[in-house]
Amino acid sequence: MVSSMRSTSVAAHLLVDADEERCPLCKQPLPHNLNAKELAQQVEAGRTAAANAEATRLRAEFARSQAAAVQAEKTRLSAEHTEREKAIRAEAKTQAQSESKTAIQAANAAAQKAAQGKQLAEEQLARTKSGQDELVKGEIAKALRKQREVLDKSKSDDLRRKDAEAFQQNQRMQKQVDSLKRQLEQKNSSQLGEGAEIDLYETLREHYERDRIRRVKKGEAGADIEHEVIHNNRACGSILYDSKNHRAWRDDFVEKLKTDQLAAKADHAILATSVFPAGEQQICVRGGVIIANPARVVHLVRIIRAQIVEAHRLRLGVGEKARKTEKLYEFINSGRCQQLMARYDAIVDGLSELDEREVDAHKRTWEKRGKLIRDAEKVHADFKAEIDRIIEGGESA
Repeated sequence: MVSSMRSTSVAAHLLVDADEERCPLCKQPLPHNLNAKELAQQVEAGRTAAANAEATRLRAEFARSQAAAVQAEKTRLSAEHTEREKAIRAEAKTQAQSESKTAIQAANAAAQKAAQGKQLAEEQLARTKSGQDELVKGEIAKALRKQREVLDKSKSDDLRRKDAEAFQQNQRMQKQVDSLKRQLEQKNSSQLGEGAEIDLYETLREHYERDRIRRVKKGEAGADIEHEVIHNNRACGSILYDSKNHRAWRDDFVEKLKTDQLAAKADHAILATSVFPAGEQQICVRGGVIIANPARVVHLVRIIRAQIVEAHRLRLGVGEKARKTEKLYEFINSGRCQQLMARYDAIVDGLSELDEREVDAHKRTWEKRGKLIRDAEKVHADFKAEIDRIIEGGESA
């Protein structure tokens, strides 16, 4: 602005005092070699240089102020961005902690459920692999009784199916007993006979709970087991049992049991043995005594017991009872009975084979379940480790 005023003043002086050859500013005489026009040109050149310098200075100052403003804005935006990132991280961490707690609870529940399934599988597998000692037999007997209670509430077809399963379990138990007998060949015959007697006694008690079944003590005269048939709270008749476990047949087995039958006035006598007279097998009749394989005794008793109850209901005389008994023994000793028993055995063997395949399938399923449970536990452990790493502020691998 000062430069502009000076330029105007110089121009005025030049117009007024051009003829006096004096400086229009200081009124001093001009040198002879410099006139007013040249002086004006020099002044104008100085003014232009000063204006250019001032413009350069203003541009530089403006550039500096602009750069400072841009830098300040960048700093502000960076600080704001940093604060926003901190807030987002804090919110993400809080959400991750909440989600991780929920995930841990769900994983713990899944692991607990898997552990319970594993425990149930192990318990079931342990029961399947348990030995054939008296404690296990007692557990099997309890399971069979529970099955019968369930069967009482089921439909008729379920009753038949469950009854077949119970019979098949009895068959397997009998096979296990036979296997144990073979393993105990070093024991004497009296010890082997006692074991077979106990098995027969327990089996009879399981199938005929309402009857009076008594095991004769060792040293006491008589057969091994006395069975009194009860119907409508009344005694209808009795059956004597004797168990033998010898390698060879002896005729005095029949003679002794027949003597015991006469002494006890029993209606029937059954000799349970795995050896038979020459030319006989599974079932036969000798001297009024029924000789049967232990696996057949329970089914024979069902037939004989029905005959005892029916004879009592009809109040048959002694002669009539003897005649009916003779006919019954003829049937038992006939080929027809052998044929029916053979058909029955074929069905039982088929059921046994089916049951064995089912057990094998269950074992394979248990093995797969166990592997899946172990895999689930490993995944759960890895999952928990990742969550713990997030909660503690680390970074996952």
